[in-house]
Amino acid sequence: MAVNLSSADFSDARLAARIIRILEEARVPPAHFEVEVTETVFLARRTATASFILSELHKAGVSIALDDFGTGFASLIHLKQFPVDHIKIDKSFVQNLICDDGDAAIVAAIVNLGHAMGIHITAEGVENTEQMMRLREVGCDFVQGYLYAKPRSGAEVPKTIQDWPLRQLHGATGADKGRYVRNLR
Repeated sequence: MAVNLSSADFSDARLAARIIRILEEARVPPAHFEVEVTETVFLARRTATASFILSELHKAGVSIALDDFGTGFASLIHLKQFPVDHIKIDKSFVQNLICDDGDAAIVAAIVNLGHAMGIHITAEGVENTEQMMRLREVGCDFVQGYLYAKPRSGAEVPKTIQDWPLRQLHGATGADKGRYVRNLR
C-alpha cells in the first residue's frame, strides 16, 4: 500500500509517529507500506523536518519512494541525503520511450543509477506493451499505468485489498493479469 504525502504534510514533526501508530493499530506491517514524496519535499523550507520524518519512517521499516522522479528541481545529491528506497520514473519520460532516443537514454540512466545505489525502480504511465518490453530490457523493476489498470474509487479499495492474497497465491489470469503494479523481474 502506498500513500502520497505533500510537502505541506511535513509541517507536522509528529507525522512519522502518527503513521507508525496507525500502522500498528491496523496491524499493517511497516514493510507493506510505502510513503511517496515528490522532489519538492526536499526543497521546501521544512527540509530538516522532512529529513527527520522520512528517517523515522525508514527506521520503522516503511519504504520511501521518490515519485515523479526527474521532473522537479532536486539534485542527485538528495538520493544520498534522504532515505530513498524506491524511485518512480515520471510518465513524461515513459510516454515517448519508444520513439525518442533521449527519453530512452534518460530512463536507462535512471534505472542504472538506482540499481547501483540499491534502489528499486518503477516506471509510471505505461500504456502499451512496447513500453513495458523496453522497460524490461533496460532492467526496470516495476511498471504501473493504464496498461494494467485504471484508477479505482475509494469504495473499490477494500475489495481490491481483500482479493490481493488470492492473486498472489494463484496468479492472476486473463483480464486480471498485471492488474496493479507489475513486477518485471
